[in-house]
Amino acid sequence: RLQKLDKGALCRPLNTGSELWLDGGHNPAAGRVLAAALADMEERHPKPLFLICGMLANKDAAGFLENFQGLATAVHTVPVPGEASGLPADRLAATARKLGFQSIAHDNAATAIAIIQNERPDHDVRIVICGSLYLAGAILKQSDYIPR
Repeated sequence: RLQKLDKGALCRPLNTGSELWLDGGHNPAAGRVLAAALADMEERHPKPLFLICGMLANKDAAGFLENFQGLATAVHTVPVPGEASGLPADRLAATARKLGFQSIAHDNAATAIAIIQNERPDHDVRIVICGSLYLAGAILKQSDYIPR
């Protein structure tokens, strides 16, 4: 499910009008649904869209990401915390670049969020963390949405 995050350390670097969202979608069908929801948001309240994506190695990363072509400004990639079967962030970034996205790998979502907003200090942005249920769970814990 698509959930807006509005508290916690991950939100602190964001401008007041910037948005942080979380979705556990991790396959091409989920990517289509998420992209449609984000396109609707873009139509109603335009903001540059940035994905922060982490995926497991056994998932169809290209099939998931291709849904966001023409919609996302860039794809920032992260490892899935604590998952040995996670796709390395640099390999996921390479997949995103093959699809035509600007993409850079980061060690974690907090770093990616800070960089996205710091590169656009005078602009509100929409950031969506996606690609893995495991990543979504880790983000919810980190943001104090569920008990540790």
